[in-house]
Amino acid sequence: MLVTSIGLGAGDIGFAAGIFGRIVGDQTIYQATATGVGVGAGALVLSLTIVSFIRKGNEG
Repeated sequence: MLVTSIGLGAGDIGFAAGIFGRIVGDQTIYQATATGVGVGAGALVLSLTIVSFIRKGNEG
């Protein structure tokens, strides 16, 4: 359940970044999509890394 929540949160962050890039950054729809996907993937990787450290700390 935690990974699903993290995935949905990363998707929301990526979506918001794409919207922001389209409106404020005056990007084309393709550039805004690439921005959103990149930010979403980065947020997912960062959050999974944090979760792995939390789980490792709880084991010991």
